[in-house]
Amino acid sequence: MILFSIIDTYIKDQLDKADLAITWAVQEKIADGDVILTFGGSSLVKQILEEAHNRRKNFRVIVADAGPLHEGRDMMRKLTDLGIDCTCVLITAVTFIMQDVTKVLLGANSLLANGYVMSRAGTAQIALVAKSHNVPVSYYENCRTF
Repeated sequence: MILFSIIDTYIKDQLDKADLAITWAVQEKIADGDVILTFGGSSLVKQILEEAHNRRKNFRVIVADAGPLHEGRDMMRKLTDLGIDCTCVLITAVTFIMQDVTKVLLGANSLLANGYVMSRAGTAQIALVAKSHNVPVSYYENCRTF
């Protein structure tokens, strides 16, 4: 039982605080009128968007989704339940909707020492389409070292 208590304390003191610090730091990058594209179901990206909504920022979210897990649908439901204006498209439609997007916020699984980002399949394609439309892309992941 003591081990569980230590783990819970570590999670609260380190991981949750890191997520909160990232969430607050990103808020200056989200402006009224933004159309934000995200992909999949990153809990950190959801937290960032929720905080922006709580700060009364006026923005819209497009969630790109892909199989087999369809995490984007769950993300859209969560954002819609919070009252955020949100739509969902399949990843195959990203090329067509990118002209309306002002920024892309993506969750990452890990950041490698060489600066490369690891994330779910399809993330690189979204970043490449955004680059071809001169849309800024940001990756968010809280770093954990074990």
